Amino acid sequence: MDFAPTGTSDHSKILIADPYTDFAGMVVMSKNLTDFNHTNYDEGILVYGPAASISMNAYRRDLELAVERAIKQKKIDSSGLQQVESWLNLDSQATSRSSTLHVAGRGTAQVRIAQNNADDSVRNLEHNILKLIAGAGKNIRIYNLFSYHPTIAKGIADASKRLGAKNVRILLDSSMAYKPNNLFVAMLQKEMLYDANEEKSNYSIERMRAVHLDESVRWRKLLPPKHQNHLGFIDIAQQQHVKSIIIDDDKLLIGSANFDVNTLKGAFREFSLIVKEPQAAGVASESADIFDKLWKSEIDSAKSEDMKQAQKLLGIVPPSENLQFEATKIIEMEHTRNEGMNPRNLELQDSAGNWKQDCY
Repeated sequence: MDFAPTGTSDHSKILIADPYTDFAGMVVMSKNLTDFNHTNYDEGILVYGPAASISMNAYRRDLELAVERAIKQKKIDSSGLQQVESWLNLDSQATSRSSTLHVAGRGTAQVRIAQNNADDSVRNLEHNILKLIAGAGKNIRIYNLFSYHPTIAKGIADASKRLGAKNVRILLDSSMAYKPNNLFVAMLQKEMLYDANEEKSNYSIERMRAVHLDESVRWRKLLPPKHQNHLGFIDIAQQQHVKSIIIDDDKLLIGSANFDVNTLKGAFREFSLIVKEPQAAGVASESADIFDKLWKSEIDSAKSEDMKQAQKLLGIVPPSENLQFEATKIIEMEHTRNEGMNPRNLELQDSAGNWKQDCY
């Protein structure tokens, strides 16, 4: 759990083209650009306009750190430094209100960056995810590869009680390389038992076992092995690699971040976008349609008990309930020690029940 102090792994997946022109555009996605990721399930978004320029600014610190290291290692010459300086000047102009450099807008979408940056001086992914979940008024859909996060579990459990279990849906990866996803389910079971009026909640294994989550949790099925090994020399478990949240059919968080403790406390450099569109047929709505088709399909997804049977046939033994129960306590203790946010303590509403602050 001690990756965060170093933050040396760049896990973001972003491509920006012509950032300081009226043709500025970018792709932000969950997909790694390697040969070994071609069979994974991924999602990305193409954005044009000022958001691409501002996203370049988000990487300014990355470039500064890289140049500092290159100078120290004597791997950059004077012409290289001049190119960097030219780019930094353009970047400064693009973010200055008094600048003559202007990038035209495209469309009516609102775009917000959620990121853990290169030196951890910006780390707002967890905050944005929690606010999205807490602010949902109708429904929540979540895909993720790798999930175990106590405060997100708290937020989802509260949203499920507020919106109804069938309106809060999570599609988890079942590649079995990431057994902690079983822990996330245990966390949800535990948090569904939370009662603010109880002085001390009883989180026994027996009580947790009684919490059924089939309305809220399904597992992404894998392609048959023959589709995974067609290169003839590699056999890599297919993954549901998408890292997206869709809120109320009009807000979409999309990008590189997994929803686990290490990632959200700054272990990796991550980049995601939150996009809000007023029209009904926006990107969030499109992503929601894809999610719903997968959710309803017996070919593409399965409920928990069916996935357990599939694991047994493959000889895969998931963590025991007792181990899951103990592991969730350890993870929560570690997260609390690192001052994780508790969505139950966020003062989001005024006395009239209105949200005090939108996350855009």
